[in-house]
Amino acid sequence: MADYSIVTLTEFKRYAGITSDDDNKLLEELIARASDFIEYYLARKLKSRIYTHERYDGDGKDYLFVENYPITAVERLSIGTLDAIRVYYGVDVFNAYARVSTTGVTLVVDGTAGSELTFSSYATLATMATAINGQTSWTGSVAISDYNSWPSALLYPQQNIYAVESYGYLKVPDEPIYDYRLDANRGMIYYSTGFDSGVQNIFLTYTAGYTASTMPGAIKQACFDLVKFKYEDRQGDPNMKSEKKGDYSYTRMDLEDALPKSLKLELAMFRRPLV
Repeated sequence: MADYSIVTLTEFKRYAGITSDDDNKLLEELIARASDFIEYYLARKLKSRIYTHERYDGDGKDYLFVENYPITAVERLSIGTLDAIRVYYGVDVFNAYARVSTTGVTLVVDGTAGSELTFSSYATLATMATAINGQTSWTGSVAISDYNSWPSALLYPQQNIYAVESYGYLKVPDEPIYDYRLDANRGMIYYSTGFDSGVQNIFLTYTAGYTASTMPGAIKQACFDLVKFKYEDRQGDPNMKSEKKGDYSYTRMDLEDALPKSLKLELAMFRRPLV
């Protein structure tokens, strides 16, 4: 499983002056939780990773605001879809459909799912169609022969593509566009002819986020402070902000209260605008 922690265990222990290895597992868990909280607080993912078939609504405007940035590579940007593989179930049953996931195609008949036909095993649209043909009473064919050699992993997730004695279509994003401009640090893509209006009609596969060497210092500092706060208060009530004994009162501390005001102001610069 990929590790998307903002700081490493070694970095935090150096910051906190911890030399013992006794609490390494606990510290790793706290670092992961603090990293998740900061991503939630900033409304964006931070560590570099690949996003496949991320979908957006087109609004006719010439700017697309991407959820995660800085963008370091764009593999594919498409507007609209293409019918890629026709599927057909030749027996009159109550329900038969194909389901596409991020890893392959599953054929389901009256609630019983067959084994997944994985993209890794059937790497092109042609071999995937042949594999579908090999399932009892199913027919699969590539919609256009020009698509035969296209990677089957271009098929994007779809649910319940109905195929009882009728054709259903497994789809891929339309052919990529190239004449766009990228503002990588702000996560904006400019396309002069505009992104056609539609629901989830824009497909983007890209790499975005910071590496260990490019992670902003303010974000790392916030992670250090949150982990230190939770680690040092683990023996008491980590939610306590204040307590009075006479006429007893108690105030809960929000996790954000662990961060100095000046650091929260710095962090605000990295918050994704909600547009």
